[in-house]
Formats: sequence, structure tokens, C-alpha cells
Amino acid sequence: MAAQLIETRAHMLGEDHMDTLAIFTALGSTLWKLGRYSEAEEIESSVLETSLKVLGRNHPTTILRMHNLGATHLSMGKLKEAGDDFHECLELRMDVLGAVHPGTLASMKFLAAQLRSKGEWQDAEALQKRIIETEERSLGLEHPDLMDTKMNLAFIFREQGKFSEAEILETSALKICEGAYGQNDPRTLAARLALAATYFGQGLWKDAAILERAVMETYTKTLGKNHPVTLESMSNLAMTLTKLEQLFEAEVLENESLQYKKQALGPEHPESLKSIANLVNIYTKNHRYAEAEELGTQLVETNKRVLGESHPYTLTSMANLAKIFMLTERLPQAKKAYQKLLNITLEELGSHHPNTLDRVESLAGTYFRMSRYEAAERLQRVNMEQSIEILGMEHPDTLLRMYALGSTWLYQDRLEEAERLLTETMNTQTRILGEEHSLTLCSAETLALAFAKQDRFEEAERVQRGVLVARERLFGMEDVDTANSREILGRIKKGEEVIPEEEEEHDWTDSSWESEEELDGED
Repeated sequence: MAAQLIETRAHMLGEDHMDTLAIFTALGSTLWKLGRYSEAEEIESSVLETSLKVLGRNHPTTILRMHNLGATHLSMGKLKEAGDDFHECLELRMDVLGAVHPGTLASMKFLAAQLRSKGEWQDAEALQKRIIETEERSLGLEHPDLMDTKMNLAFIFREQGKFSEAEILETSALKICEGAYGQNDPRTLAARLALAATYFGQGLWKDAAILERAVMETYTKTLGKNHPVTLESMSNLAMTLTKLEQLFEAEVLENESLQYKKQALGPEHPESLKSIANLVNIYTKNHRYAEAEELGTQLVETNKRVLGESHPYTLTSMANLAKIFMLTERLPQAKKAYQKLLNITLEELGSHHPNTLDRVESLAGTYFRMSRYEAAERLQRVNMEQSIEILGMEHPDTLLRMYALGSTWLYQDRLEEAERLLTETMNTQTRILGEEHSLTLCSAETLALAFAKQDRFEEAERVQRGVLVARERLFGMEDVDTANSREILGRIKKGEEVIPEEEEEHDWTDSSWESEEELDGED
């Protein structure tokens, strides 16, 4: 009915009439909010083209429509197009409106978001700081818009592993919001969720869950259970509970969130697809691989159709499916999937994007599980060096890559190198993440294996006993990782081989994996 009215109005007034363009602009915005990005893009591109002809490039309305198209491109994962849109829009608004106009600042904020999506963290950080300086001068130090901008800077810090800087900003913003707006104001709740995200990134999942649960309960009371913001908070908590391996509650929450999202937003809205992706992860974590694969395969197909093959959600769903192949020991299939994913990511984001580093690490991990340690080592070494350059030595993802390379050196019997790298990794993780963080415990356990491989059983037993005590306290006596740590400690105490011999064997008979195509992630 609405489409008929719009078409009739356009026919009566003409497609170039201002009212017609305004109606189509509103329609494009509505489609964007509904997550129907391809339809929004088609309408907004047409409206912008007409505005350029009728009003000219410098007209504020034309610039606004250019901005809207950029926002749609950003939501679609078309980062180059979004960057072009926002750069032009910012240049025009600077000339027409001035540096401190809200429209100019909006363009700067969206350009910063585009830089974040591309993983260009240093440029994003510099631009975000420039926005803050401008808003402090024009709005005052405690204006609500300034709080939002500082939260965006905290996000950039968090993604670079600068958790201390992020936490300082978020704690300050939360205190200001609580004093100015009260405990239940949306701005206060958003600040609380941002702090929870920093806790999540640090591996402080219990602390994150406490904040997220309180926020979810407040949203449920004030906005209702089926409000999009409430549903997003349910998904956030479900993700954290998955990390804590509280899988039953995580699944119940995510299923409930998904059902409401389907009703309120539609089954193919990006938020609905995100919930499905979370369910795939929950099933995978719970070793329900058949269910995870079935749902994950459907999700990949839907994401490709709705969002496009290169959209970040699509790439993430492909990565999750490849992980299932790897965990179910279908290693050639996993390798093929990870290689395809890496090629797409390289083409879309380039070799220095954090997502590209993740894809390279996944491919290297598949080689490791195939006992192709030399191939794994080549990828991991270059990947670690790039991670240090891009994210810094103390970023959790860099530390994870250092741990992975140290593990590979252990299996290659490069024991002194493995010990040196694992010791450095464990010490840094202890300082940054805490001595009982799961990643710290993994590095410590692998270091214990390196000691044992060198017949230094007293040192190995000391380190491994610390790992076991921590895991028993954190995860319980019956946890799978706890049981594995207990078995390793028993072998060390008996002076037995800590790594089964068959896992150490190298298979160099098939050299097909050495092709340039399969190792293009090294460049």
C-alpha cells in the first residue's frame, strides 16, 4: 500500500520534484533501519544522482543524501565506497557548513567508523581525538555527544588491546553519566556495556557478565523484552556466558533473543543473522557439531544472498563453518575453506587488516593440526611479526600468535626458541591479562611441556602444578581442560613422554600444500 502511494505521488509530482525526493529519502532511511541494505542502496543512489543534477553538489540536502548512502555502504561492508562517500561529504561540509557544524562532525564520526571497519586503527584514533577536541571546544566537557565520542575512542583503544586506556575513558564516562542522568538512563547503560566489553576483551568474563546481566534486566523493565536494544543486550550476555561455558543459559538466552528478533525485525535482518551466528558458536562450544554445521551452512548461504559474499558477517560465518570442519578433523576441507576465506579477506581488506591476521592464523592452525609444522611455522612467523607491527607487542591477539608460534616450535623440537618465546608470552600475558587468564594458562602449560621435553622435570612440574591448581579453582575438577592438565602433570611426575610420539611425526610426503596460492597469506 505504501509503495503504491509513493509511486502515485512520484507520478503526480514528477521524479525530480523536491517532495518526491524527500519521500524516497525517507524510504531509503526506513529500509536501512530494517537492514534491507541492498534496497536502500538502490533508492539512495538514485536520489543522490537526481539531487546532484537538480540541486548541485554543494547543496546541504545533496550532501545529506551523500552521507546517507555512505552509511548504507558502511553497513553493507562496502568499505571503499563508504570511504569515498564520507571523504567527499566531509570535504563539502567543511567548505559549506564549517568545521564545528554538527553535520561536519557527523561526517567525521562516520569516516572514523569506516577507518575502524578497515582496521586502520592509528588513523581512526587520530581522527577520533580530533573530533573530541572539536566537540570539547564547541559543546563543553560533559555534553552527551562528547560522551558518545569518547566511547568510540575507547572502542578504538579496546580493539588495539589498549585496555587500560579504554577502561579509564569508560569508567570516567560511566561516573559522569550516573551523576548526570541516573542509573537507568540509556546513556548510563550504554557506558556500562562499553566497560563490560573492555572486561570481555581482557578475559574478565565474570565481571563482564555481571554488568551485562544488570543492563539486560534494566532494559527488560524499562523498554520491554522485545525492544531491539534489550535483544542486543541479551545476545551480548549470551556471548559472555558462552566464554564462561555456561552453555545452557547462553543457548536459552540466544534462542529467546532470536525469536523476538525474527518477529520484530524479520528472519533475515542483520541482528537476527548475528543471533544465529552466536547459536552456531554455542553449539560448536558444546561439541554439537552436526547441529552447528547444519545451522552454520544455512547461515553462510543466507548471508551471501542478503549481505553479499564480502560482508563482514558473511566472512565470519564462513570462518565459523571452517572451524567446525577443523574440529571434526576434516582438515583438507577446513584448509580449503580457510584458504578461500583468506583470499576474499586479502582482496577486500588487504594484508594488514586485523581480520586478515585472524584468517592467516586459522589457516596456519589447520596446517599445525595436519602435522605440517613447517607450513604452519612460516605463516605464523610472518603473522606474528605483522601483528606486532599493527597491533603492538602487548595486544592479546599478538600474544596469542606468539603462543601459537611457540607451540609449533615445540613440536619441531626447536626447544630453546620455544622456551624463550613462550616465557616472554606468558610473562606479558600475566602482566596484561592476569596469571589465571585462560590464554596465560595455555602458554604456561605449553612452557611446562617445553621444560619436560628438555628433561627439566622439576621446573615442568612446578609450572604445570600451578596451571592445574588454577584450572581446578576456576573451572572445577571435572572440566575437560582441567582433566587434561592433571594427566600432563601425572606424566611429568613419572618422567614420561608428555607429547604422544605420533603427534610429533612430520609428514613431508605430500608437497602440494607448498603452492604459492595456498601460502599467499605470507605476503
